[in-house]
Amino acid sequence: MKSAIFQLHAAVLLWGFTGVLGRAIDLSEGVLVWYRMLIVSIVLFFVLLVRKEFRGSQPRQVLPIVRVGLLRMAHWLLFYAAIKYSNVSIALVSASAGALITAFMEPLLMKRKFAPVEFLLSMLAISGILLIYHYDAQHSLGMMLGLLSTFFGAILTIFNKQLLEKHSAPVVIFYELGTGLLCLTLLMPVYLYFLPTDKLIPTFTDFSYLMVLSILCTVFTFLMAFRALKQVSPFTLNLTMNMEPVYGILFAFFFFAENEMLHPSFYVGFGLIFLSVALQTLRSFRPAGKLPYAPAG
Repeated sequence: MKSAIFQLHAAVLLWGFTGVLGRAIDLSEGVLVWYRMLIVSIVLFFVLLVRKEFRGSQPRQVLPIVRVGLLRMAHWLLFYAAIKYSNVSIALVSASAGALITAFMEPLLMKRKFAPVEFLLSMLAISGILLIYHYDAQHSLGMMLGLLSTFFGAILTIFNKQLLEKHSAPVVIFYELGTGLLCLTLLMPVYLYFLPTDKLIPTFTDFSYLMVLSILCTVFTFLMAFRALKQVSPFTLNLTMNMEPVYGILFAFFFFAENEMLHPSFYVGFGLIFLSVALQTLRSFRPAGKLPYAPAG
């Protein structure tokens, strides 16, 4: 059990680096996501070949996974766009509202009874977001992009919760990212027409960061986290996952000194959001036998 908890915390800590790496990589969000999906898809392809998990996967079985790939693509594109148009902290404070958005959206998508307390907690999180938005208007575009990314990520999480009851985590991630890669490749001419960029080929430094982002912070962390989830409870999962934005913001403060760029209202707003997430976490305990959901990443 101690080993599983350590693996889960290590995975979440590494996920906290994704925002920092997204800012450090000197590529537009579309090009960055395309390379990330390409590298991860190639690595997972060989992982699945070695583990012989392609065997028995019928097209009708993977079709629901393919649909979720579009959400994965939109989630990552908007997340890195939020970083590029504002900063890591703003993108991650938006992501910290993900648990509450999930709690709000799940009753609608899964047709379960809505809990009034979840609505109140959602309002607490929204109050924090509005506070940051009001006093830090210069980051309004980044916050809107971050919230939209979080919205897609919440829906992605809900759908993944169902998919993992029938498929292994590597299979789900591979088909999701493979679909996202295909769609983004087809959309890339349109993207480059409206958002042109002179840099399509990463430098050696950018490529090094992309490899860390794709292999260490995506493939390795997903496999490590799901291995840990066989032993830990959903409560432990939720509690640990809520630390990802906190880690990411602390990393941004350390590497980019973003704490010098933010209005004091950011900390008050983040405090309200974190409080709402913490309270939701305390309510989110489920029987340990229930299969946990897949993080949006």
